Amino acid sequence: AAPAPLLNFGAIALIAKFTHTIGEWCLHSRNYWHWHTNASHAYLMESGDILTLRVDFSKLVPPSRHQVEYILGGVCVLVSALTNGADGFEVVRFRHTRPVDTSFHQEFFPCPVEFSSSHDELVYRRDLHDHPIELSSEALEDWLTYYIKARTWTIPDYDATARAIVE
Repeated sequence: AAPAPLLNFGAIALIAKFTHTIGEWCLHSRNYWHWHTNASHAYLMESGDILTLRVDFSKLVPPSRHQVEYILGGVCVLVSALTNGADGFEVVRFRHTRPVDTSFHQEFFPCPVEFSSSHDELVYRRDLHDHPIELSSEALEDWLTYYIKARTWTIPDYDATARAIVE
């Protein structure tokens, strides 16, 4: 069974239940992201067989390096889980400077990592978009349950009525 995704990725993990390929999932996830937040945007840049998922953030409240790493790392984890570990990532680039210790980056990201770049972005091969989503519907439902439980327990004065209906 696939591990539960990072907590904030419940909604885009759910999108995988209604799409068949990584390309479809990416399109609908970017649309969701665009309408869900005005603090950041995801753009897809195309150059032959290479695609670049670039994230851009509000200039009013610049993100910390941890937020950017969390977002791009979460995308890597989800794509890997949805494709049963398919290869296709080329490089991840961060605008922030190189941290003193990059052992976590080397362990976590499935590709080389560059720092002090002009953009925060994930570069991958186009054929990854054609890859079918290989995660079972049951695993996706488990992710959604995990997401709903985690979110509903943070609501003040929550009485578990909705949880009883979902379970």
